[in-house]
Amino acid sequence: MKIAIVFLIILLFVTVPKWIGAQNVSIAKQRFDAKKTIGIDVRTKEEFKSNGADNSLNMPVDELESLIAKSDIAQDAMIFLFCRSGARSQRAKQILEKMGYKDVTNIGTYKDWVNISTTP
Repeated sequence: MKIAIVFLIILLFVTVPKWIGAQNVSIAKQRFDAKKTIGIDVRTKEEFKSNGADNSLNMPVDELESLIAKSDIAQDAMIFLFCRSGARSQRAKQILEKMGYKDVTNIGTYKDWVNISTTP
């Protein structure tokens, strides 16, 4: 019985984040507007240099508050955040929401951004 419960808990931890990420990508695809959407890659500068999207900004999560404060990004802008796994972009989402940004979505990974932003 205990093994079954442990198995179910592990299964939830593995599948639920992927399902939530897929839901965010699906919603983001519907909302994406190349003229209005701002993609922010919150990976490090090194990660961005090695594999960054041309149509996104790089604002590492550890520098996000100061970089966004210096930018001209409006607090009502549609912002899609992403990183390597979705964890840093979730942290970035919380930071931006505390700063008053209203339309912030953690879409998950760099690959998700490429998928969304290059869809015709």
